[in-house]
Amino acid sequence: MWARKSKRRIEFGDFQTPIDLSGRICDLLVGQGLRPSSILEPTCGEGNLLLAALDRFVSVTHAIGVDINPEYITRVRARLATRSYSGQVNVFQGNFFDLDWRQVLDSLPDPVLVIGNPPWVTSSELSTLDSENLPQKTNFQGFSGLDAKTGKSNFATC
Repeated sequence: MWARKSKRRIEFGDFQTPIDLSGRICDLLVGQGLRPSSILEPTCGEGNLLLAALDRFVSVTHAIGVDINPEYITRVRARLATRSYSGQVNVFQGNFFDLDWRQVLDSLPDPVLVIGNPPWVTSSELSTLDSENLPQKTNFQGFSGLDAKTGKSNFATC
């Protein structure tokens, strides 16, 4: 069981931002004068950053949290149920690579604070794990032949 959990944690780059660090990050942003109307946490995990932001930014009227893991979404919703916010908060399951982020951002009033601790795992590590959690890659510069197969192509996710 532990090995499976550990593999999944690595595969999804699942390392949660500690609650106290989340609060300190948001305190720093408040101290710099940020006054967002909306918060977007595109990889919210257990919700530590999202909740810290909601607790500190009184200007927020809308917030969205997204995570690929349905268990985390359930936990975030339970944590939200114990708090009272005057704005609209929407938390849902979704894959970062499959969402229409333009549509999500267009649904939020400006200014929008995008906050988060993106999952961290390399493509080579995912390959060694035989993971299916790989973003689609594209040759956005249109290189062909040897250039596309060597470092010149610089494949990136889009």
